Amino acid sequence: MNSDELYRQIASITDQIGEQNSAIERIGDQLSTKESELTNFDLTSAERNRIEGEITSLKQEKNNRIMAKERLEQQRNQLEAVVDEVDGENLCYSLVNNHKQ
Repeated sequence: MNSDELYRQIASITDQIGEQNSAIERIGDQLSTKESELTNFDLTSAERNRIEGEITSLKQEKNNRIMAKERLEQQRNQLEAVVDEVDGENLCYSLVNNHKQ
């Protein structure tokens, strides 16, 4: 695998991380809205239970997104390490060939 392919993969993963960050932010906004709804004293028990269930689901989704983002970041870090290695080998190869000429 050459460094151009690796850079494309890194760019794709970086885009996916950005998408996860946006989703995490949206979910955070939704959580804030739902939590503020719970402060309404006029809620029935059923409404309160429904909102609490939605909050639980949103928190779970947010945690899943955070874990997915962390996995993507690990993949990106691994690919960046491979790129550094490949680029280093290419530089050494280039220097050796230039020296022979």
